[in-house]
Amino acid sequence: MSEPRPDPAQADRAWSGYHPRAAVPALALGAAAALFVSTGRHYLDDFSELAARVSALALFALPWAALALGCAAYLYRCVTFTYRLTDRAVHADFGPLFRPVPPLELAAVREVRV
Repeated sequence: MSEPRPDPAQADRAWSGYHPRAAVPALALGAAAALFVSTGRHYLDDFSELAARVSALALFALPWAALALGCAAYLYRCVTFTYRLTDRAVHADFGPLFRPVPPLELAAVREVRV
């Protein structure tokens, strides 16, 4: 069951979403790990022996697959995570993979910390 549409009579004050910079550290770490494992066979003898076998390619595919999944999660958040501030409430939408979140009425907010 989806959340009812916000009241169009409420005036929009701000729209925001998942900022792309939020995932940069995780993506950089994943890319570094994938690069290290892929090129590690040139630096480490154990990886050289392992990489000589065809089945060892699975070892090198794992970090790249993890990086691809990380990129997919990153793109999903950038596209679907939205926050809408109106003159009466804060509305959050996390896309079709999450349950709807009821709006938070501004009258119920007592304190905001940054």
